[in-house]
Amino acid sequence: MVNRSNDQQTTNLVNWIEAAGALADQGRFEESIAAYRRAIAASPNDAQARQQFAATLLQAGSYDEAISECSAALALQPDWPPVLNTLGVALAHVGRVADAIEALTAALRAHPRYANASYNLANVLARCGRRDEAIAAYRRALEIDPGLSHAAFNLAVLGATEVPPQMPRAYVSAFFNDYAPRFERHMAELHYVVPQLLAEVVLACGRQEFDEAVDLGCGTGLVGAQFRPLVHHFVGVDLAERMIAMSRDRGIYDELAQQEVVEYLALRETQVDLLLAADLLIYFGELESLFAAASARLRPSGLFAFSIESTAESDFQLRSSRRYAHSTAYVRRVAGRHDWIELVARECRLRDDAGGGESGVVFVFQAK
Repeated sequence: MVNRSNDQQTTNLVNWIEAAGALADQGRFEESIAAYRRAIAASPNDAQARQQFAATLLQAGSYDEAISECSAALALQPDWPPVLNTLGVALAHVGRVADAIEALTAALRAHPRYANASYNLANVLARCGRRDEAIAAYRRALEIDPGLSHAAFNLAVLGATEVPPQMPRAYVSAFFNDYAPRFERHMAELHYVVPQLLAEVVLACGRQEFDEAVDLGCGTGLVGAQFRPLVHHFVGVDLAERMIAMSRDRGIYDELAQQEVVEYLALRETQVDLLLAADLLIYFGELESLFAAASARLRPSGLFAFSIESTAESDFQLRSSRRYAHSTAYVRRVAGRHDWIELVARECRLRDDAGGGESGVVFVFQAK
């Protein structure tokens, strides 16, 4: 006799897990977590469900619970590399560095050609100053997966390879898709003030109204919220799908584009009278391509307002934070090639970081 009750329970479990995974892919983490909880309550010994749940909790920034779910999954299926990898990353986030290294090393013992585990181990080693070991782990990850642009970029951060002209697109997209759920909370913790500073300096230029503006690297809309009352038609552009989704939910912009910003500007046919770029230039070293694209899209007398992290050491510098800093002389030199008029250059503290405040400059340039 067929046990239809068990069949239905299995079907429900599969449906809940599939639904939870789909919701996580869309960045809808609260709903995803609720679906995983239903699945695990129905089948607490399903190691696969717990493994997927732990990975979603990690993405959502619920690190302590991710660690707990990893432990539960490992009790059901010991030495499981994907769970050990998730566990290592979660442990690193809560500052348990030695435990993180142990978990990631165990993942690599169980699966020596696990590129992501080698990459994550390198991240932890780099964070605690073990540079040579981190370089070796990044190189091992690249040997396993030559397309792992994250590892190649981090080798440049550590000074093991030449500094690239900008952050790899795949790196930026993956980072911000992962960062999106906790982005605004983290920015508040860092006392991030660039959106307010940009609004202040633009208003100080005597402009109270703009027909059309584009927020380059719009994220979740922190800058957009400051400028919305001043703009008739507002466009937000961001590479990360989850950032775009969060901006759409907030309803700040009239139009959103999921696209790399230089590519967006190059393909756009019409000009605008305000371009905004809060903490966008920190993902570019060389600025000529961005400034050329911006120049082509600005109307006469249009404004370009942006922030930089500042350095006096060179034109641009790739820092251990994985962000680029620029000299004011370099910014002015590139801007000068496009005949922009400098209206504002305000030195300021952009945010708080682990080593103290991050100093930078907020600029406003005007097109002729």
